[in-house]
Amino acid sequence: EPIPLMATLDDPERKEKLKQLLRKADFNIEDITAHKAQSGKNKTLYTLEFKIKGQEETLWYNDQSEGTKRFLLMMPTIVHVLETGAILLADELEQHLHPDLCKAIVELFNNRETNPHGSQLIFTTHNLDFMDLNLTRPDQLYFINKDEETGASELYRASDYDMDWNNDEKWSDPAITIQRLYDMGSFSAKPVMW
Repeated sequence: EPIPLMATLDDPERKEKLKQLLRKADFNIEDITAHKAQSGKNKTLYTLEFKIKGQEETLWYNDQSEGTKRFLLMMPTIVHVLETGAILLADELEQHLHPDLCKAIVELFNNRETNPHGSQLIFTTHNLDFMDLNLTRPDQLYFINKDEETGASELYRASDYDMDWNNDEKWSDPAITIQRLYDMGSFSAKPVMW
């Protein structure tokens, strides 16, 4: 379940982690503050204000791009998951996010310093950039192939294929990439075009 942003902003240590992550989305963000806008029977509404480096005026939440907004809403949950060793499930991680932000999220989970408790990120994607072997290992890449006759889906890992994965010389050749092999149909899991 998503962690509320306000709970993160109220905790100075978590807020600092959030600001560090937000700087991956916009390196000019110096600070973020919440202001109570109104209170209702069951809800309190807030506005978010961003202090931007080198500017006297602030930038409000509604002035941010859709990608920055989505990133901001994801960050409290990511911070919580990394702190607790939990599992984060994300459908189409790249939706509204810049590819570099998506890679930064994956790198957080693949780094022992930022992920000391062994948290897991499980996500679906249509973005082949995640097949970069500098970002993910073959045992982390899963494909889903739909059987044309039965319609049943089969899940399997890239590492299930005998591809000489430990041969660094082979995989350093720019002509041989897992993305290219996927495009050539080596792993199946490609939609059948009519």
